[in-house]
Amino acid sequence: MYGQSAQAAVVFAADVYRRTARRIPYSLSVAVAVLQEHAMWAHVDRRLPLDVEVLFRRDVIGVAVSQLPYSSPATLARRRALLLRVAEALGVTERSLPPLAGSTPSSPYGLKEIASLRVWASVQREDRVRDAWMLLSLGLGAGLTARELMTTSAADIDTDGTVLVRGANPRRVPVRHEWWPELSALTAEVDATAPLFRPHIATYANKIGDFVRSSWGDGPRPTVQRLRATWLVAVMSDGLPIQDLLYVAGVKSLDALARFERFLPSSLLAVP
Repeated sequence: MYGQSAQAAVVFAADVYRRTARRIPYSLSVAVAVLQEHAMWAHVDRRLPLDVEVLFRRDVIGVAVSQLPYSSPATLARRRALLLRVAEALGVTERSLPPLAGSTPSSPYGLKEIASLRVWASVQREDRVRDAWMLLSLGLGAGLTARELMTTSAADIDTDGTVLVRGANPRRVPVRHEWWPELSALTAEVDATAPLFRPHIATYANKIGDFVRSSWGDGPRPTVQRLRATWLVAVMSDGLPIQDLLYVAGVKSLDALARFERFLPSSLLAVP
Protein backbone atom coordinates (compact mmCIF):
# COMPACT_ATOMS: atom_id res chain seq x y z
CA MET A 1 0.00 0.00 0.00
CA TYR A 2 2.84 2.38 0.87
CA GLY A 3 4.44 1.77 -2.54
CA GLN A 4 1.19 2.46 -4.35
CA SER A 5 0.68 5.70 -2.41
CA ALA A 6 4.19 6.88 -3.21
CA GLN A 7 3.75 6.06 -6.90
CA ALA A 8 0.44 7.93 -6.97
CA ALA A 9 2.14 10.96 -5.37
CA VAL A 10 4.84 10.93 -8.06
CA VAL A 11 2.25 10.78 -10.85
CA PHE A 12 0.25 13.57 -9.17
CA ALA A 13 3.34 15.81 -8.96
CA ALA A 14 4.13 15.29 -12.63
CA ASP A 15 0.54 16.16 -13.58
CA VAL A 16 0.61 19.32 -11.47
CA TYR A 17 3.81 20.42 -13.17
CA ARG A 18 2.31 19.72 -16.61
CA ARG A 19 -0.67 21.92 -15.73
CA THR A 20 1.38 24.83 -14.41
CA ALA A 21 4.74 24.71 -16.23
CA ARG A 22 4.05 27.70 -18.48
CA ARG A 23 2.95 29.88 -15.57
CA ILE A 24 5.71 29.30 -13.01
CA PRO A 25 9.34 30.51 -13.30
CA TYR A 26 10.97 27.21 -12.33
CA SER A 27 12.73 24.51 -14.31
CA LEU A 28 11.37 20.98 -14.72
CA SER A 29 13.95 19.41 -12.39
CA VAL A 30 13.50 21.96 -9.62
CA ALA A 31 9.71 22.15 -9.71
CA VAL A 32 9.07 18.42 -9.98
CA ALA A 33 11.46 17.63 -7.14
CA VAL A 34 9.67 20.06 -4.83
CA LEU A 35 6.20 18.95 -5.96
CA GLN A 36 7.06 15.28 -5.45
CA GLU A 37 8.35 15.94 -1.96
CA HIS A 38 5.23 17.91 -1.10
CA ALA A 39 2.89 15.25 -2.51
CA MET A 40 4.76 12.46 -0.70
CA TRP A 41 4.54 14.29 2.62
CA ALA A 42 0.86 15.07 2.20
CA HIS A 43 -0.37 11.77 0.75
CA VAL A 44 1.98 9.18 2.22
CA ASP A 45 2.84 10.70 5.59
CA ARG A 46 -0.34 12.64 6.35
CA ARG A 47 -2.83 10.57 4.31
CA LEU A 48 -4.30 13.60 2.60
CA PRO A 49 -6.08 13.06 -0.74
CA LEU A 50 -4.21 13.92 -3.91
CA ASP A 51 -6.44 16.90 -4.58
CA VAL A 52 -4.96 20.26 -5.55
CA GLU A 53 -7.68 22.06 -3.57
CA VAL A 54 -6.33 20.32 -0.45
CA LEU A 55 -2.59 20.01 -1.01
CA PHE A 56 -2.15 23.60 -2.19
CA ARG A 57 -4.09 25.32 0.56
CA ARG A 58 -1.94 27.94 2.22
CA ASP A 59 -2.12 26.31 5.65
CA VAL A 60 -1.16 22.89 4.27
CA ILE A 61 1.81 24.41 2.44
CA GLY A 62 2.88 26.23 5.60
CA VAL A 63 2.88 23.08 7.73
CA ALA A 64 4.62 21.01 5.06
CA VAL A 65 7.44 23.51 4.62
CA SER A 66 7.92 23.96 8.37
CA GLN A 67 8.59 20.23 8.69
CA LEU A 68 11.21 19.98 5.97
CA PRO A 69 14.57 18.75 7.31
CA TYR A 70 16.49 21.84 6.20
CA SER A 71 18.27 24.29 8.48
CA SER A 72 18.38 27.29 6.14
CA PRO A 73 15.44 29.72 6.45
CA ALA A 74 16.18 30.89 2.92
CA THR A 75 15.67 27.34 1.63
CA LEU A 76 12.38 27.05 3.50
CA ALA A 77 11.19 30.37 2.12
CA ARG A 78 12.10 29.36 -1.43
CA ARG A 79 10.24 26.05 -1.13
CA ARG A 80 7.20 27.81 0.21
CA ALA A 81 7.36 30.43 -2.54
CA LEU A 82 7.48 27.76 -5.25
CA LEU A 83 4.48 25.90 -3.82
CA LEU A 84 2.51 29.14 -3.49
CA ARG A 85 3.27 30.08 -7.09
CA VAL A 86 2.00 26.67 -8.17
CA ALA A 87 -1.11 27.20 -6.03
CA GLU A 88 -1.71 30.53 -7.77
CA ALA A 89 -1.20 28.95 -11.20
CA LEU A 90 -3.75 26.27 -10.30
CA GLY A 91 -6.21 28.92 -9.18
CA VAL A 92 -6.40 27.62 -5.62
CA THR A 93 -5.19 30.80 -3.96
CA GLU A 94 -7.67 33.00 -5.85
CA ARG A 95 -10.60 31.10 -4.34
CA SER A 96 -9.50 30.21 -0.85
CA LEU A 97 -6.25 31.90 0.14
CA PRO A 98 -5.47 35.44 1.28
CA PRO A 99 -2.50 37.31 -0.19
CA LEU A 100 0.84 36.43 1.33
CA ALA A 101 1.47 38.44 4.48
CA GLY A 102 -0.67 41.36 3.43
CA SER A 103 1.22 44.59 2.83
CA THR A 104 4.26 45.12 0.64
CA PRO A 105 7.44 44.92 2.73
CA SER A 106 9.78 47.85 3.17
CA SER A 107 12.83 47.52 0.94
CA PRO A 108 16.24 47.16 2.59
CA TYR A 109 18.93 49.78 2.18
CA GLY A 110 21.69 49.07 -0.31
CA LEU A 111 25.38 49.48 0.48
CA LYS A 112 25.53 52.98 -1.05
CA GLU A 113 22.47 54.05 0.92
CA ILE A 114 23.96 52.74 4.16
CA ALA A 115 27.11 54.72 3.42
CA SER A 116 24.92 57.80 2.90
CA LEU A 117 23.16 57.14 6.21
CA ARG A 118 26.53 57.09 7.95
CA VAL A 119 27.20 60.52 6.45
CA TRP A 120 23.75 61.66 7.59
CA ALA A 121 24.55 60.65 11.18
CA SER A 122 27.92 62.38 11.06
CA VAL A 123 26.63 65.79 9.92
CA GLN A 124 23.99 66.29 12.61
CA ARG A 125 24.33 69.02 15.22
CA GLU A 126 26.73 68.14 17.99
CA ASP A 127 23.93 67.45 20.48
CA ARG A 128 22.19 65.10 18.03
CA VAL A 129 25.07 63.12 16.52
CA ARG A 130 25.01 60.45 19.24
CA ASP A 131 21.28 59.86 18.80
CA ALA A 132 21.61 59.62 15.03
CA TRP A 133 24.29 56.95 15.36
CA MET A 134 22.24 55.18 18.03
CA LEU A 135 19.28 55.00 15.67
CA LEU A 136 21.43 53.38 12.98
CA SER A 137 23.23 51.06 15.38
CA LEU A 138 20.08 49.64 16.96
CA GLY A 139 18.18 49.54 13.67
CA LEU A 140 20.81 48.12 11.34
CA GLY A 141 22.70 46.28 14.07
CA ALA A 142 19.84 44.59 15.91
CA GLY A 143 16.74 45.09 13.78
CA LEU A 144 14.67 46.61 16.58
CA THR A 145 11.16 47.89 16.02
CA ALA A 146 10.37 51.52 16.77
CA ARG A 147 8.93 50.74 20.22
CA GLU A 148 11.88 48.49 21.10
CA LEU A 149 14.38 51.05 19.86
CA MET A 150 12.87 53.82 21.96
CA THR A 151 12.77 51.77 25.18
CA THR A 152 16.09 49.90 25.06
CA SER A 153 18.51 51.13 27.75
CA ALA A 154 22.24 50.80 28.29
CA ALA A 155 21.53 48.08 30.85
CA ASP A 156 20.08 45.98 28.02
CA ILE A 157 23.36 45.96 26.07
CA ASP A 158 25.60 43.07 27.12
CA THR A 159 29.36 43.04 26.71
CA ASP A 160 29.02 39.77 24.76
CA GLY A 161 27.57 41.77 21.86
CA THR A 162 23.87 41.14 22.39
CA VAL A 163 20.82 43.28 23.07
CA LEU A 164 18.21 42.17 25.59
CA VAL A 165 14.87 43.11 24.06
CA ARG A 166 11.97 43.51 26.45
CA GLY A 167 8.28 44.08 25.87
CA ALA A 168 5.83 42.10 23.74
CA ASN A 169 8.49 39.93 22.06
CA PRO A 170 11.29 39.42 24.61
CA ARG A 171 14.50 37.97 23.21
CA ARG A 172 18.26 38.40 23.09
CA VAL A 173 19.60 39.59 19.74
CA PRO A 174 23.24 39.35 18.65
CA VAL A 175 24.35 42.71 17.25
CA ARG A 176 25.81 42.46 13.76
CA HIS A 177 29.56 42.75 13.99
CA GLU A 178 29.87 45.82 11.76
CA TRP A 179 27.65 47.83 14.14
CA TRP A 180 28.89 46.55 17.50
CA PRO A 181 31.84 49.00 17.84
CA GLU A 182 29.52 52.00 17.44
CA LEU A 183 26.85 50.64 19.75
CA SER A 184 29.34 49.62 22.41
CA ALA A 185 30.98 53.05 22.42
CA LEU A 186 27.67 54.92 22.44
CA THR A 187 26.31 52.85 25.30
CA ALA A 188 29.13 53.96 27.58
CA GLU A 189 28.03 57.59 27.24
CA VAL A 190 24.61 57.37 28.92
CA ASP A 191 23.12 56.39 32.26
CA ALA A 192 22.49 52.64 32.46
CA THR A 193 18.79 53.00 33.19
CA ALA A 194 17.97 55.69 30.63
CA PRO A 195 16.77 54.94 27.08
CA LEU A 196 19.67 54.83 24.66
CA PHE A 197 17.89 56.90 22.03
CA ARG A 198 17.29 60.52 23.11
CA PRO A 199 17.54 59.69 26.85
CA HIS A 200 16.46 63.13 28.03
CA ILE A 201 13.21 63.16 26.06
CA ALA A 202 10.18 61.17 27.18
CA THR A 203 9.05 58.33 24.93
CA TYR A 204 6.06 59.06 22.68
CA ALA A 205 4.73 57.54 19.45
CA ASN A 206 6.45 59.90 16.98
CA LYS A 207 9.70 60.36 18.86
CA ILE A 208 11.85 58.79 16.13
CA GLY A 209 9.94 60.34 13.23
CA ASP A 210 10.16 63.82 14.72
CA PHE A 211 13.90 63.42 15.25
CA VAL A 212 14.49 62.33 11.66
CA ARG A 213 12.22 65.01 10.15
CA SER A 214 14.11 67.77 11.98
CA SER A 215 17.55 66.38 11.08
CA TRP A 216 20.06 67.86 8.68
CA GLY A 217 21.37 66.38 5.45
CA ASP A 218 20.63 66.26 1.71
CA GLY A 219 20.82 62.49 1.30
CA PRO A 220 18.43 59.72 2.34
CA ARG A 221 17.12 59.79 5.89
CA PRO A 222 16.47 56.61 7.86
CA THR A 223 13.13 55.01 8.60
CA VAL A 224 12.83 52.29 11.24
CA GLN A 225 10.96 50.04 8.80
CA ARG A 226 13.78 50.08 6.25
CA LEU A 227 16.48 49.76 8.92
CA ARG A 228 14.76 46.64 10.22
CA ALA A 229 14.18 45.31 6.69
CA THR A 230 17.91 45.65 5.99
CA TRP A 231 18.73 43.75 9.16
CA LEU A 232 16.15 41.04 8.41
CA VAL A 233 17.49 40.38 4.92
CA ALA A 234 21.05 40.22 6.27
CA VAL A 235 20.07 37.73 8.98
CA MET A 236 18.03 35.61 6.54
CA SER A 237 21.06 35.49 4.26
CA ASP A 238 23.16 34.12 7.13
CA GLY A 239 21.24 30.82 6.99
CA LEU A 240 20.15 30.61 10.62
CA PRO A 241 17.95 27.61 11.53
CA ILE A 242 14.34 28.68 11.15
CA GLN A 243 13.49 28.63 14.87
CA ASP A 244 16.54 30.77 15.66
CA LEU A 245 15.58 33.21 12.92
CA LEU A 246 12.02 33.54 14.20
CA TYR A 247 13.35 34.06 17.73
CA VAL A 248 15.87 36.82 17.00
CA ALA A 249 13.40 38.57 14.68
CA GLY A 250 10.73 38.51 17.39
CA VAL A 251 8.04 37.05 15.12
CA LYS A 252 5.85 33.96 15.45
CA SER A 253 5.37 32.90 11.83
CA LEU A 254 7.48 32.38 8.75
CA ASP A 255 4.87 34.42 6.86
CA ALA A 256 6.26 37.61 8.39
CA LEU A 257 9.68 36.85 6.91
CA ALA A 258 8.78 35.20 3.61
CA ARG A 259 7.77 38.64 2.26
CA PHE A 260 11.44 39.62 2.29
CA GLU A 261 12.59 36.66 0.19
CA ARG A 262 12.51 38.85 -2.94
CA PHE A 263 15.39 40.89 -1.50
CA LEU A 264 17.75 37.95 -0.86
CA PRO A 265 20.96 37.80 -2.95
CA SER A 266 20.39 36.03 -6.27
CA SER A 267 22.95 33.35 -5.31
CA LEU A 268 20.52 32.15 -2.62
CA LEU A 269 17.46 31.93 -4.84
CA ALA A 270 18.12 28.58 -6.56
CA VAL A 271 15.91 25.91 -5.01
CA PRO A 272 18.05 22.84 -4.13
